[in-house]
Amino acid sequence: MKKWIALLLAAALLAATPAACALTGQEALDKVSGYLTEVYGYTPQQARDFQATATRQDQGWLIRFASAQHPEWMYTAIWEEGRPGIREVQTPFQPQSGFQAYPGESAVREGLNRAKENGWFASWNAASLQALKEYMAEAGITPCTALAQGLALGNIGAGTALHEYFVSCYGDETGWTRELRQWHDAELAIYGLAVQEEQWPERGVVTWEQTFGAQTYRTVRFVEAVPAELKQAFAHPRLEGWNCLCGAIRQTGTLYGFGLAVFEKGGERLLLALRCDQDSAAWTPFPVSRRALYTDRPVYVQPDDGLHEMTLVYQNSETETERLTVSVTNLPENAVDASLSRYIRMDQASGSGFALRFDHDIRGVTYENHQPVCEEQLGEKIPRLMSLLEMEAFPATMEDWKNAPPLIPEGYAMISGVHLRQKTSSRSRDLGEYNPGVLVKVLGEEPGDPYAWVRVQVGRAQGYMSSCYVAAGSVTSRTLPVARARKEIPLKSATGWLSSTVQRVPQGTLMHVLAQCPGGWLHVSIPRDNPGLMMDPDGADGYVRKRDVVLGATPLALEWMD
Repeated sequence: MKKWIALLLAAALLAATPAACALTGQEALDKVSGYLTEVYGYTPQQARDFQATATRQDQGWLIRFASAQHPEWMYTAIWEEGRPGIREVQTPFQPQSGFQAYPGESAVREGLNRAKENGWFASWNAASLQALKEYMAEAGITPCTALAQGLALGNIGAGTALHEYFVSCYGDETGWTRELRQWHDAELAIYGLAVQEEQWPERGVVTWEQTFGAQTYRTVRFVEAVPAELKQAFAHPRLEGWNCLCGAIRQTGTLYGFGLAVFEKGGERLLLALRCDQDSAAWTPFPVSRRALYTDRPVYVQPDDGLHEMTLVYQNSETETERLTVSVTNLPENAVDASLSRYIRMDQASGSGFALRFDHDIRGVTYENHQPVCEEQLGEKIPRLMSLLEMEAFPATMEDWKNAPPLIPEGYAMISGVHLRQKTSSRSRDLGEYNPGVLVKVLGEEPGDPYAWVRVQVGRAQGYMSSCYVAAGSVTSRTLPVARARKEIPLKSATGWLSSTVQRVPQGTLMHVLAQCPGGWLHVSIPRDNPGLMMDPDGADGYVRKRDVVLGATPLALEWMD
């Protein structure tokens, strides 16, 4: 009997505790209402339109809440009895991964609410444009390049301004969630607005200012015209006979600056990187590639939202554009290159397209009706550096990308720059410092502290490299340096004049520089054809004296040195 009484008392106590009580929808909504107004920027009137449900879980209550007008835009939060506050609150309007300029949903919505109250987009004029510009500065929202340009020049329409406001807050639309796109479309629908079709830029030079962090940059875009500050740079003897098609630069004051330009001659196109040095304040052109551009369609260069980013925009048809966003970067041997960061091909009429994002890995997204329908992680199939890219072979669909052969041959790995050691110790004999981009044949692995050692073969050289610098499938963002023989020279089987000669190398022969070796020697690889995308693992390799060759970042850079 006592046992039954104890059980009944325990059951009564459990029934009376808050943990066993159901959490009503109104109680759940009361717990998250502060988030709606303080974190997500809803007005009290908008927050009263929300409804909530609560579901008991092991770790507390899962609260789902959404407005009655848009139940598909679902927020979630976790509430635990006995613990203050709400945790793990999630919004349906997440910014894309890695987007650094997200100002917070409250700032985004506050701007939209002010626009409604003051009729900015309903009666778009110079005052509205200025009000939007001032609010963004007040809220710390950095305008994306298209919006900064439009606000500065006063030539942006209401629909496009509203669209670019979302882009400024959440990043380019290829990374938007479905709910974010719906919110964007709903805001446009309030005013009956549409995003204007992209207008091909007119011939000439346009200039505007853009802020990155605390620094203001002067941004210049030019089409079939040359800005005054670039006239001397474009008078380079190597550009004689070439016509400037387009380009763009960014510069802070009269000091540091960078950019891209496209030149054309006789059906051939040349991509140039531009740099303004702080010491001389003079612009210098650096040849990037004659293969990294389409030659059969219109193109212009648009400064993008990243400080060092520029986008090559191609017009494939009346409705389809193709965009390659690259980041201008300095290289060794006093060179400048551009590295791929994003790609998108989109038909604005049908909404079908394909996008790529190049981060640590590569993500591919297929679009239909402007909505992502398939997203996959993809392997490395092309070099990321524009100096190595062949645009005519670019895989522009998901199927083409999957069917393309891997960039790195099976059984090989590309290193990021490391010493080759005779034994598994950093104190063993140094066989050379091998450059980023060298392909090594992986022969095995041995334990090490703190990293394992990989036994590798590089041409005729064998030894060990630390595994943290040897990654199968990954691609470095550096070009493999090249050299040209000053005269006929011997290709040696090892460092030292007493070593045997592999072959005689004619004057002017181009070769990849694999490593700098002790004693003033270079380990080089002579490809079966002219140096192209990467090192040729089956090319002839050996050692040459550094003083017998001319070094350059790329074959094209060597041409310009003559």
